[in-house]
Amino acid sequence: MEEMCYAHLPGGVREAGDEFRRNLQRVEVVAQERDNVEYEVTDLDHYYEFMGGLTSSIRSLGGSCSVRVVDSTEDELYVEGLEEVIGRAARCRVLNPRWLDGMLAHDYHGAKNIKDRVEHLLGFSATTGAVENWVYDDVAETLILDDEMRRRITENNPFAAVRMGEILLETAERGYWDAPDEVIERIREMVLNIEYELE
Repeated sequence: MEEMCYAHLPGGVREAGDEFRRNLQRVEVVAQERDNVEYEVTDLDHYYEFMGGLTSSIRSLGGSCSVRVVDSTEDELYVEGLEEVIGRAARCRVLNPRWLDGMLAHDYHGAKNIKDRVEHLLGFSATTGAVENWVYDDVAETLILDDEMRRRITENNPFAAVRMGEILLETAERGYWDAPDEVIERIREMVLNIEYELE
């Protein structure tokens, strides 16, 4: 059935696919423009889906590329590596006490928005490998291991609190975060405790 589909298209889908793969292997730089100060690359899943998906596709075919973010929010363009951009985004959002306070002023949705950013970090790790270990260390320490912040997040949205812990555990299990065993055990215990309270 698949062969018949190829045969009926001009030039053939297979030939077009092969050419596309060859072109991907030749890509040296994947760039994403950031043209709005309202959004960091960790705010929306689109960034890791498209920029990360393209990067992952190139590398899966044996290609090698660097990943850059072009900031056009000012008069002059500014180009940074993805690791730097993700680090800054983490400091501006999930590691920023004022931003966290603003989010947690909104019942339920506040903690969900925090959880989304943590999930997007995992997306970037899976597609680009550009999230440095310190980011996950600090996210775990700030959101889950800090008793007061964990209490506030859990009160705002316990399901988001559980999911954040699960994301961190998954990140470590998949090898994207080199976390000490005792940290993993503490997170696992806290997730179980919140789940127990939900029952």
